[in-house]
Amino acid sequence: MIEAIIFDFDGTLVDSDPIKRSAFYEVVAGIPGAAQALDQILKSPGSGDRYDIFRALGAQLGPANVDPDALVRAYGAKCEAQILNLLGESPATAFLDALKSEGYALFVVSATPKVDLVSMLKKTPLASRFEAIFSGPRSKPEILREIAQGHGWTMQQMIMVGDGEPDCRAAAAV
Repeated sequence: MIEAIIFDFDGTLVDSDPIKRSAFYEVVAGIPGAAQALDQILKSPGSGDRYDIFRALGAQLGPANVDPDALVRAYGAKCEAQILNLLGESPATAFLDALKSEGYALFVVSATPKVDLVSMLKKTPLASRFEAIFSGPRSKPEILREIAQGHGWTMQQMIMVGDGEPDCRAAAAV
């Protein structure tokens, strides 16, 4: 019997991928050559998270032109504002309520940095629907195992809902 449903966040509970991609370019708009450098960084496999991406940009364009920490902060603020707007109108709330009323334990497991994700979700009505919100830097398989062990569930009692290959690999790994 299924006991828990674990959701990825970006691209699953909210269509945030276009927002996040656009925000990279918006925060570097005033930096000469940044958009072209960003194109190359984002095309490379395993470009990493926002921290890695802006550090790579700083390495390419030089510290006199790029402050990676400032760009990370600007990026986070821009993404949060737009994602919160989407979540405020989200049909996911009714869906999650229906799942909870059926007795499922609901969780979020995301690669989004924990401090950003938890802070953002707590500003929405969605947060109260989840037993817990988990995020990076720990791996998704590690978190899935922790959820199962913490509740005494087998892996067959949990479902992972995601939108990408990393979610599929995480579920398969456990």
